[in-house]
Amino acid sequence: MKICFIGGKREGKYLEQSRFVLSIIEKTGHPIDKTQMDKSYDYEMQHIEDAFKSNYNAIKKSDVVIVEASELSNGIGFLIATALNEKKPVLALNNKEINTLPQLTLQSAKNKLFTYKDYTKATIDKILTGFFSEVKSILDTKFILIISPEIDRYLQWTSESRRMHKAQVVRQALDEIMEKDKEYKAFVKTGK
Repeated sequence: MKICFIGGKREGKYLEQSRFVLSIIEKTGHPIDKTQMDKSYDYEMQHIEDAFKSNYNAIKKSDVVIVEASELSNGIGFLIATALNEKKPVLALNNKEINTLPQLTLQSAKNKLFTYKDYTKATIDKILTGFFSEVKSILDTKFILIISPEIDRYLQWTSESRRMHKAQVVRQALDEIMEKDKEYKAFVKTGK
């Protein structure tokens, strides 16, 4: 799953926190688009239109958006709204150790694609794992496949003998192929 990461960039504790969360996400092995973090705050202020376009494209190309929102700003709020408008699941994070004020706007948001969590360094891993697990079911895509009678017989047999849906059998087989495909892994990592 491709992640677009967004965070606070002004020098100080919020930038450090964004980098910390980003380092934890990187350990999950998911490809991450850090377009928003790669450009300095000053650069974005001088190139507002370019910054919006690149951030918008990063959101559009991602599967999910994770936001370190301890330093909530109008810009970060706008990017969250943009992601939700693009039907992307969003996880907004607030480090309650450095930002003790409740993020009432984010906490009260009601949207099936939006998740808000207060976290600490001790709980961030569990929160990310839970989010990735929950979001997998949202990201599933319906796909119609025309198959031969022999493949259908196999799927019918294996679904009955293993007590799985036919779609689960196909998904499991594709997961195994994807896991072994080095070219695909390189493509996912670089986007090329």
